[in-house]
Amino acid sequence: MKTLMTTKKLIWSILIMVCIPYCTFSQEDDIGSTSSELRQGAADVNTPTANATVKVGTCTGTLIANNIVLTSGHCFDEDLRQVQGSRTAYPHGCNDWENPTQWYPFNGGVTIPVRIGNDSENWEATYQANAYSLPGCVDIIMLRLANPVPRSVAIPATVATQLTVSSLQDQQLQMVGWGSSGLEDLWKKSTVNTNVNAGWDLIGHANLVTGMAESEGNLFAATEGNTLWMRPASGANVRWQKIGHANNVIAMAALDGKLFAATSDDKLWVRDAVPINVNWQSIGHANGITAMTAIDNELYATTNSNRLVVREPVLEDAPWANIGHANDIIALASSNGRIYGAQATNTMWSRPTGRRDLDWRYEGEANDIRAMAATDTEIFATNRPGDGFPQNSRRLRQTGLATFGGFLCGTGSAASRRAQFCANGIGGARILPGDSGGPIYWLRPGLPRVLIGVTRQTNSVGGTFVATFFNRTATGVDTMNIGRWISRMANPQTP
Repeated sequence: MKTLMTTKKLIWSILIMVCIPYCTFSQEDDIGSTSSELRQGAADVNTPTANATVKVGTCTGTLIANNIVLTSGHCFDEDLRQVQGSRTAYPHGCNDWENPTQWYPFNGGVTIPVRIGNDSENWEATYQANAYSLPGCVDIIMLRLANPVPRSVAIPATVATQLTVSSLQDQQLQMVGWGSSGLEDLWKKSTVNTNVNAGWDLIGHANLVTGMAESEGNLFAATEGNTLWMRPASGANVRWQKIGHANNVIAMAALDGKLFAATSDDKLWVRDAVPINVNWQSIGHANGITAMTAIDNELYATTNSNRLVVREPVLEDAPWANIGHANDIIALASSNGRIYGAQATNTMWSRPTGRRDLDWRYEGEANDIRAMAATDTEIFATNRPGDGFPQNSRRLRQTGLATFGGFLCGTGSAASRRAQFCANGIGGARILPGDSGGPIYWLRPGLPRVLIGVTRQTNSVGGTFVATFFNRTATGVDTMNIGRWISRMANPQTP
């Protein structure tokens, strides 16, 4: 991937998400949605019409003609642009040298992969973009494909290049993107396969988890909302059930049907894993704990001083014994006589159990981990929004609903903000890393949806978008006439 394109790790990218700590829960609420409703951040369907939303590197884009993709400029390194003139950062200055009505080959003859489909394990097709066009001032770019996409594979989106703001008031919108699968993700990896390059499999959602453990075939997760959840420890995308409270938990482990939790006030607590709504009992101290696991009738934990410590799982205060090093470990799990630790450096290591200092063995990549748990054959992990797990891991295209939130929002220069509008997520949907450049559609009642914007950045309730229909003046194509620029360069289907 590095030879094909370079992406910037920016927080502007998007991810459709559903809140946990900010919602009022009923017994039907779920830590991770399996609903097919759009408002829950569901997987997008795999049809030629839906496949107008494409994956461009680690970002998202929209096919607007059979050989043209519209996306965000900040998804690409400045070095990909031609070298004559200045190359100011995205969004570009209004006086950048590129002519918005001209195509430019990528610097050095680089091509950009554009992938079509809704599942990264089963792409419909991959095409190469070999040229770009820029309007200047705003965070938007067009890519030209070397070969056209047949309508049997993907049908280009209808684009609103002329539209009045009043048309959008109180209207329902749709956000689509490749950020992740709706919530922060739940992944699994085999402990039996010794290949360190073996990928992680995406199996569901686990949002804002602070501690996770496995007991008798079930996963238990404490979240930032001080809630305890349970689901089967399987590869299926199944619902989590709320089973009680778990206040201020920073690490969790399970042993012999009991859950152990270390909290932010340096205390250790215990409760029965089932039934639901059981009280926690304080059983001692847990000073500086960063992660915890249980195996061979011992509680193992890592500390903020990079030490591995152990104590007996007795239901009273007991000393923690220092048994070795555990540098920068942020999550622990244990299986078959080994302790697995995920580092802040996005790698995973393991070592044998036992009360002595032992070497850790490299086990592969484990990016942006929040928490881990394990069975005899598999490790389960939750990850924070970010670049996520390795590129060979499965990703699903996602969609969620929003409403129009008005113009002159987001960040940037006064000029760029005049071309931006905000959308407010419905049901907690909002945008985070991975979906930059993705489309936002107007869901017109009784009519086909139309593209009205390209995702630029997140806001607290939805996202900020560059409008496809924005026109600064009444004449010609210039650096801020986005609608006329799109019409001139792509000649898309319009409503």
